[in-house]
Amino acid sequence: MERIGVFICWCGSNIAGTVNVNELVDLLLEVPGVAHAQNYMYMCSDPGQELIRNAIREKELNRVVVASCSPRMHEKTFRKAAHSVGLNPFLVEIANIREQCSWVHQGDKAAATQKAMNIILATIGKVRKNAALESIRVPLTRRALVVGAGVAGMTAAIELGEAGYETFLVERETEVGGKLRHLSKTFPFHESASEILKAKADALAKNENVRLMTNCELKDVTGYVGNFDVTLRSNYDGSETKERIGAIVLANGYDLYPVKAMGEYGAGEVEDVVDSLTFERLLKESMEAGAPVKRPSDGRAIQSAVFIQCSGSRDPAHHKPYCSRVCCLYTSKQSKLLCQQNS
Repeated sequence: MERIGVFICWCGSNIAGTVNVNELVDLLLEVPGVAHAQNYMYMCSDPGQELIRNAIREKELNRVVVASCSPRMHEKTFRKAAHSVGLNPFLVEIANIREQCSWVHQGDKAAATQKAMNIILATIGKVRKNAALESIRVPLTRRALVVGAGVAGMTAAIELGEAGYETFLVERETEVGGKLRHLSKTFPFHESASEILKAKADALAKNENVRLMTNCELKDVTGYVGNFDVTLRSNYDGSETKERIGAIVLANGYDLYPVKAMGEYGAGEVEDVVDSLTFERLLKESMEAGAPVKRPSDGRAIQSAVFIQCSGSRDPAHHKPYCSRVCCLYTSKQSKLLCQQNS
């Protein structure tokens, strides 16, 4: 028989200032299987942990949900508290109602409270299915795989290699650099993207712990954390290599929002309406040639330009306004570089 205890942390005003914690307790006491629900100002404090321990003993709880901050903060704290009074620590789950709820809905208490309830109910559903596990120790394979040799993947591989780990860096294209190859300069210091790429490539070549495999793809992964069996396929000849890996870093880049989806601005129909990465290429070509940036349609120097930000991200089709967090940065950079190049 399930006897679930739910403990809601105020986190001072971080949660209680936005979420109605008293209302949540009343609602949770009506949920089947919930034998106990209460809230407290700081559940991670010593008195808060003691509340959990006492409730487990007195109410004979066999499952616990703590609605609080990220499990990265205090999952071990609450599991240790439960374990100290005989409850298997893997029967304790954390519902993140701070970072994933109260902090992002501070202007709407009713919505935040409803969302917090939904998060807690989902976590109750999870803890119902949890098994009483036991911690074990397994040997780790001290080798790493990085998928994608753009600037992020190259940096990860270099740092892993410098830390002493044998590392495989896999890139499906024939050369490294990813989107960085198409950039002119970087934000905010206007450093040469080509020079950054060259420095990374040189560091890779000098690092004896890193094995770069271009024109190669990750075909299959089996195993578990610490001991993965991966299959790498060469696109040169179709041959396959199997390796035992302890950790995998996915740095496989991104795709641009499709130009044709921005038809209201003439994208895909008007030749001089281009996306930001295409404009980066125009900037780079002009800088390398020491010439003005030119229009794709007729090759004439650009006299004026309009930068459209948030295109496709704030229309009704997305239901909620969305910010990419990079548009303002690269627009500032590109407009300044355009003025410098075409002055």
